[in-house]
Amino acid sequence: MAGRAITVSVGLIATILVLYVVRQAASVFAPLALALFIIALVWPLQRWLQSLMPRLLALAVTMAATVSVGLCFGAAIVWGVGHVWRSLLADAGQYHATYENAVGWLEMRGISVQGLLIEHFDTARMLRIAQHVGGRLDRHADLRDSGPAGG
Repeated sequence: MAGRAITVSVGLIATILVLYVVRQAASVFAPLALALFIIALVWPLQRWLQSLMPRLLALAVTMAATVSVGLCFGAAIVWGVGHVWRSLLADAGQYHATYENAVGWLEMRGISVQGLLIEHFDTARMLRIAQHVGGRLDRHADLRDSGPAGG
């Protein structure tokens, strides 16, 4: 009986340690899992193309297709984030008015949050930070698009 308890305890400790290591190494395992997923997706294409053409040419076609799909997904993500960013900036006045209305409503009911919110969450400051970050991202995108030679 004692041997079984020790085995269960050691197994539990080992499981906890493995889960801890996986959590700490998530920055390594996440790209690895993505890579294995992509390999699983393109492997049938690679095998089919190898039956029709030379191995190296099939590999080149598979790599080109994989990179193209990756670039399309990346472009879709950039477009979506840009669209959300532009709509947030376009509606900034409305968000500020909603904030002011909420603070007024709470103060009418005797809940004073103005000082607390000003200390920790000032919408004007948050908008300035957001505009600064957006400007830097736009400049970074412009520099990347212009290439290393600047033109």
